[in-house]
Amino acid sequence: MPMGQRWTFRSALVCLIAFLLMAWCAHVAPAQSADLPMLTEKFGNRSQQADFVIVIDRSGSVRRFWQAIKAAVAEFVSAVPDGDYVSILAFDAAAVDLLTPRRVDAASRGSFTEQIRALADPRGAFTDLGAGVEYTLRELNRPQANRLQFVFFFTDFKHDPPSGSRWKSRDCRTEDWAALRRQKERTFDARDGVVKIFALKLPLDAEVGRDFGLFQCVFGDVEGVDVGDSAILKDWFERKRAEIYREKIKIQIESEKNPGIDLALKDEGYRNRLSLVVASRCRTLDVEVESLSLAGGSAGGDLRFSPVRIDPFVLRPGENRTINVEVEDAAGGEFEIEQCRESAVAAQIEATAVLAPADEIRLLTEPRFSRKAGQESTVTCCRGIPLWWPATGAALLAIFLGGVYMRWVKPEYIGGTLVIERERKQEDKPTRREEIFRRRTLLVGNTDKCRKEGIHSTLFSGEEGQNVPVELEFRGRIPRMLRASPQRGVYVRITAGRGVIEQDQLDLKTNRIKKAKRLLSGEYSVGDDPLDASTVIYVGRCKVYFK
Repeated sequence: MPMGQRWTFRSALVCLIAFLLMAWCAHVAPAQSADLPMLTEKFGNRSQQADFVIVIDRSGSVRRFWQAIKAAVAEFVSAVPDGDYVSILAFDAAAVDLLTPRRVDAASRGSFTEQIRALADPRGAFTDLGAGVEYTLRELNRPQANRLQFVFFFTDFKHDPPSGSRWKSRDCRTEDWAALRRQKERTFDARDGVVKIFALKLPLDAEVGRDFGLFQCVFGDVEGVDVGDSAILKDWFERKRAEIYREKIKIQIESEKNPGIDLALKDEGYRNRLSLVVASRCRTLDVEVESLSLAGGSAGGDLRFSPVRIDPFVLRPGENRTINVEVEDAAGGEFEIEQCRESAVAAQIEATAVLAPADEIRLLTEPRFSRKAGQESTVTCCRGIPLWWPATGAALLAIFLGGVYMRWVKPEYIGGTLVIERERKQEDKPTRREEIFRRRTLLVGNTDKCRKEGIHSTLFSGEEGQNVPVELEFRGRIPRMLRASPQRGVYVRITAGRGVIEQDQLDLKTNRIKKAKRLLSGEYSVGDDPLDASTVIYVGRCKVYFK
């Protein structure tokens, strides 16, 4: 092809297949309009599904066009409507399914096109047209085939079969070629449908189309397109009846525009409010609602509608949008608490909307339209403060005060079983247990103050009767008002003697719990942790803990 040609081979091939798809949609082979791509996509004939059989020459001579063929076929599969059936066959010395035939839908389309783009380069040594035709006829005769069937043959139509082929002769009058004709007639006559075949002549060498007569001998009148001659291909496109297609689109647009949208006013039981429902009646096109207005009110004029302010919104086919409309009491005055009334209202609703895609539709007709509707409804109007408002306020206040009490006011008590154990058991009371109940503070040790005010134990005494003073103070503490510290819980300090406290702590480096020890302080501090089930206090040879 000359370097200055306007269309490249690949773009011409892609456009051709896109046209063939549009031919199926219109049933009359009009070319799709390049300036209406979105409308072309939306108004595809989805009511009648089709079979698409793509037959590709897999001989080695096709290799230089292979990328263009794959790209064109992939784009074609991307455009096929959901539910259509696609078969991709290949032939050289024999014919096979190049990919598994399947019904195309949203779930399979992406993987199908990827498989097409990943097909290996052709390496066949022969081009057996008879094998390709015979396999195609079998595919057209599949069970539950669609009524519309389209076949695309990609080859140079230069018959070069292997020596053992049944169709090695280039004379279509032989019995084997005659058998193919009879098979074609049985296939076509046995079904109530339409089969259209397109022969795409690949310019592999100077003898392109040499045996196209064999192909026509089987299929009869076949439309052949020389895809290598871009000027012929372009003229072929321009001669198609694009005007018919555009008129068909225009008629469909008008059917979408009327009725376009429905407007309804509904009472859904809310006080002082009605619902304005805007519903799309379009089957295919989106509609953008630009403005809404309401006029009217009650018969006496005491009720009126608040202005409706909306941002433009888009409705998909079959969708609806509900908009709240406030109802005002134009008479003024105050109702008593919980006094309501039900009134009848009438409204004149007007809406302005635009069909989308507006830019493409504007090339054919006006996309903007308006709708008016008269609606009657009832509305419940109430004024004053509902009784549940103060009740709710009181409940919230009670919850708040209860939360304040539980966090910052409620006392923290000491309770449980206090255990004092001696490391080396003595014959006289090596372990002591005391049940503690609702104590704000608790002294434990061997001092006189513990004997008077708390729990006195001789287990704290030293060796050979040495009495080392020991005094532990346990105290229930709560957070300071409106603060988070200290944490609510029981704390301990040592007021006489020396001791160590052991508790479980989280090691931030290993994210594991480990035992941590620290000296007991004589004062409570912000950094202290409350006692828990893991806390053990060591004083001399004794350990103290709660169970």
